[in-house]
Amino acid sequence: MGRKAGEDIGRAMLEAVCGLLTVTGATQEEIVKVVYNREFMDFEDCLQDKCAKATGCDYIVTDNIKDFVKCEVPVISPADFLNEIQ
Repeated sequence: MGRKAGEDIGRAMLEAVCGLLTVTGATQEEIVKVVYNREFMDFEDCLQDKCAKATGCDYIVTDNIKDFVKCEVPVISPADFLNEIQ
């Protein structure tokens, strides 16, 4: 099985699991879109972005900024966040 086929199966399984969950700040439709969004390296990073946007967050604070390049919500490091709030 090729990598893409395996990835597609994984995304379908993730969609099925997400049907059992309630995620604050995201509708089921939004979650399904996140599952199939290939702009993000990780499903959970994309979901964090969508939930942060839906709930009106000013920032996503993370040490892993490189995985959030396609984010709609500004992403900052913990150190920058601490500087921002002081």
